[in-house]
Amino acid sequence: MDSTLSIMTGSDSTALNEQLDTLLTKCTQSNEIALADLFNLTSAKLFAIQERMLGNSADAERALHATYNQIWSEVHYYSSQMGRPMNWITGLARQQALRILNEQRSNDGQPNAFTLGNDGHLTNLDFLSEHPDAQQLNEGLSQLDSVQRDCIARAYLDGASVSELSELHNSSEDHVRSWLQQGMLKLRGHIDAHG
Repeated sequence: MDSTLSIMTGSDSTALNEQLDTLLTKCTQSNEIALADLFNLTSAKLFAIQERMLGNSADAERALHATYNQIWSEVHYYSSQMGRPMNWITGLARQQALRILNEQRSNDGQPNAFTLGNDGHLTNLDFLSEHPDAQQLNEGLSQLDSVQRDCIARAYLDGASVSELSELHNSSEDHVRSWLQQGMLKLRGHIDAHG
């Protein structure tokens, strides 16, 4: 398949993004073939990310399965205005890997690996301390209002769904989606401006 080659070579990211966007749109229409095509195009990259985060292939396979289940169930939340489709997909993959890491730590009696402190800064992120964007991420999160910060942290770090966030904040799912989208746009703007 030509599109697989374009992922492997990175030669045509615009065409790839358009193809992924089209497949995600088809998935919103319950098109299982589109999901299979999406899997074929993206699973190798997602598996590599998850295996690197989790340290073993068994947990990475579990995370990969959960990722495509989440894509299928939450694809209607995706919007090309949120950014590139591959960024959204890899964000879900990382979220699933983080969920498994947190489960493992919880089962071992350890605190969650990735949490948001009362000051709005990420905590327990030792592996990111050397990453150049860690400071911008924390600064960007601290500039969001508390509801946006909480929704983003719970959604992307703890894997909370929109419906769970809706119940937690006693607000409609549409409001939660708006908070997430606006918060992510502000966060991206901050990182782009200071990166």
